[in-house]
Amino acid sequence: MTGKPRVEFEGVAIKDVLNYLSTVGKFSIVYDQALEEAGIDLATRTVSSRASGMKYEDAINLILPRECGYRIGPGYVLITTLEKSYLPLRTGIYSIQLALSVIPDFTDAPRFEVSQVTQAATAAAGGGGGAGALFGTTTKEPADTGRATPEKIIELVKKFVKNTNDRRIAPWDDDGGPATVQYLGGKLVVSQTDYGHRAVAKFLASVE
Repeated sequence: MTGKPRVEFEGVAIKDVLNYLSTVGKFSIVYDQALEEAGIDLATRTVSSRASGMKYEDAINLILPRECGYRIGPGYVLITTLEKSYLPLRTGIYSIQLALSVIPDFTDAPRFEVSQVTQAATAAAGGGGGAGALFGTTTKEPADTGRATPEKIIELVKKFVKNTNDRRIAPWDDDGGPATVQYLGGKLVVSQTDYGHRAVAKFLASVE
């Protein structure tokens, strides 16, 4: 599935588009029986799209209806229902030791710098405030709301790595899906799709 195909179709059956991509990309398309059982007929459903410079995987993701998904195998792509496309999930282990420090709160895109964490740790240790301690002056401890606990990191992973952003990411168990994330001995144990794992790794790299 190498190369970048040009996708330019107007009212063409989705199955015909998939077959075209498989011919150009020199891979096979396999249609799961689960599609018929779910009443999904890709031969009668049409798509209109125009794009270029994208990978075959992204092109397939673009033209498939929302209730469909796919899995990539050696030399073939299995087209199936969205629920079946998640399974079987793969389990991965991620170290979060660097992330377990004081981090700022954020509401949008996660952006963390090592220098910010270092400065925050220095300030929390009393850097620049030694004079007050010499005279016995007590200061109020900073609030712990910004401290990165395992629970908070898990919460952020589930917030920014989610199925609503990309259907190739399996929904988390909190949302009734099959994907899970647990903390164990300084590491996150994550069960996700391959694409979900890439998203988790990218997110954790941004906070460390």
